[in-house]
Amino acid sequence: MSQQANAYVEALTDLLRCFEAGATLTQGEIVAIVADLASISRRDELSDMTSLRLQMAMDRKSKFEETLSNLLKKIDATEQAITQQLK
Repeated sequence: MSQQANAYVEALTDLLRCFEAGATLTQGEIVAIVADLASISRRDELSDMTSLRLQMAMDRKSKFEETLSNLLKKIDATEQAITQQLK
């Protein structure tokens, strides 16, 4: 489980313990808890977006390398053909 997921579960567990113990929370405490949970959720979404961006960049790099390799092969083949014609 990711760190964000662990933090989310921990925050919910703490909240559940408070209610089980009969504790009452003020409106400010509830707002703070909700804000913390939202922050954890946003970090997880950002992490997912970062992973997706990284994967897309790696795909573009791979495509670029493949295109460059094909280009170099064609240049080599052309050079060899010219050399053969000069002989």
